[in-house]
Amino acid sequence: MCNLGLIHFAIGTYLLAHPELMKDSNAPPFGQALFGGAFAFIGGAVVLGGWVSGALLIYSARMMQKRKHRIFSTVMAALICLNAPLGTVLGVFTLIVLSRPSVKDLYDAAERP
Repeated sequence: MCNLGLIHFAIGTYLLAHPELMKDSNAPPFGQALFGGAFAFIGGAVVLGGWVSGALLIYSARMMQKRKHRIFSTVMAALICLNAPLGTVLGVFTLIVLSRPSVKDLYDAAERP
């Protein structure tokens, strides 16, 4: 998904840099910049969202290793289920493991001083 966002961002910035490519007598003068800007903005948002999602997953894995923030890891496992097919499998198995009573006890023991 991130590669698609990079492609959109590249096309949008190219259209912003070369507005003469979209000359049309029927289009308003701000239309070319608006189209290129929208392309670049949406592509940039997709790329940024992918990076933030990746960083949050890394943080969740570190917290699992330290046995802290079980609820955060559960939420991240539920969100990763949206990335089919591999994310769905990993997310479902993570949810199953995090919901076990023995794992809950491990997290509780690690959070107590």
